[in-house]
Amino acid sequence: MVHIAVLLMVKNEKKRLNVSLESVKDFADSLVIFDTGSTDNTIQICKDFSEKYKIPLRLKEGTFVDFATSRNESLEFADSFEDIDYILLMDTNDELRGGEHLRRFAEEYVDNKSSGFLMVQEWWSGQHDKYYNVRFIKAHKRWRYVGVVHEYIKTDIDEEPIVKLPDIAILYQDRTQDDDKSGKRFKRDKELLYNQYTKDPTEPRTVFYLAQTCSCLNENAESLYYYKIRATLEGFQEEKFHALLRSGELTQKLGHEWHDSMMFYIKAFEHSHRAEPLLFIAIHYIQIKMWVMAFTFIKLACSIDYPKDAILFVNRHDYDYKRWHLLGIVSYYVGQFADGKAGCINAINYCKQTGSKINTDIDQNNLKFYEEKEAELIMQRGGIVPSQQIHSQQIQPQQQIQPQPTQQNLVNEIMTKKKFLEMKSIELQKEFPNLTQKQIHTRANMLWKNSRK
Repeated sequence: MVHIAVLLMVKNEKKRLNVSLESVKDFADSLVIFDTGSTDNTIQICKDFSEKYKIPLRLKEGTFVDFATSRNESLEFADSFEDIDYILLMDTNDELRGGEHLRRFAEEYVDNKSSGFLMVQEWWSGQHDKYYNVRFIKAHKRWRYVGVVHEYIKTDIDEEPIVKLPDIAILYQDRTQDDDKSGKRFKRDKELLYNQYTKDPTEPRTVFYLAQTCSCLNENAESLYYYKIRATLEGFQEEKFHALLRSGELTQKLGHEWHDSMMFYIKAFEHSHRAEPLLFIAIHYIQIKMWVMAFTFIKLACSIDYPKDAILFVNRHDYDYKRWHLLGIVSYYVGQFADGKAGCINAINYCKQTGSKINTDIDQNNLKFYEEKEAELIMQRGGIVPSQQIHSQQIQPQQQIQPQPTQQNLVNEIMTKKKFLEMKSIELQKEFPNLTQKQIHTRANMLWKNSRK
């Protein structure tokens, strides 16, 4: 059987370290820890975990330099143990889900020349974002990090292509539970990235993550400045798509003229035929009640396949639910009842498959309206169903994800913040019974903010 080590670089992680460790207690053959100067009981937590579950602990203490240098020191330490076959690269607050599947993949690929594996990472921060990263590697293959911030891993060994693993083995992270560590890290990241940017202002990855970091710090004007620069550069094309998309979103947030935002959304769609920019455009036209324009972009968004080959961020809720829910609303105002019915059916099917109750009453009431309208049309035509009225292809959701709220229903009902928070708090308490009231309140507020976008 292959030996899989879990590698963590840590510093003062007492709040969330146990979450990560508990998720690998039935998976890890050994635990490799590089502590860069903890002053709390982080090291003792690792020792207690090791003793409790009889998982060998390999511990090294050192000093943080920058992310690439320090992570490489941890990798060199892990590679010094000859019994390790694979290394799972985790951050504190990561939770491994589907470890049994990851172990099966490791057994299958042990004799394969490929030594790097893309794993899906899923973040909850008021919405679910999914992206892929090399987080599972074979040991002793000279995998090392590059970049002072938002570092990426590579090997200089001539090898087979990196393998993209199915998303049944996931590194999940609840970004609302980081104890303000992200806020402190973002300030440090910005400084490091800006220093890199002044040395080479045309390096695409540096510009992209400088824009991302400014956005995380709510420095929206500065973030927009760097996204616009990134949109003019080549390099990794998914970064360019997101730079255009985020430029559109930020120009709206900053109160620019709509044609500025529209230009970025159209450019994003021209670059990659994805639903996200179309939904931003459609929501704008819903808000100003230009229903034909809204329907045009929603209908196009519903015709696009889920971007299954994407590596960077995908908000799967846009594809699995939101576009169908909005189609079920907007179709009413333009008399496209068959499309409206199809939208409602897909939205309801998603909720049935995931157990979600988001907007359930709205979608069901809208479906009831469309079915009554269909029956009325049948009666008017002497019982003959016109094909253009009954044709409604059902497209099943791509994947199951955690839903987020949308903005408007068929009768233009406006939900108050108080009512929304009460409803979401009840749902969250049922779904996550171990959360404190403060955590429930924080999540409910994030959902409210997302619903207003």
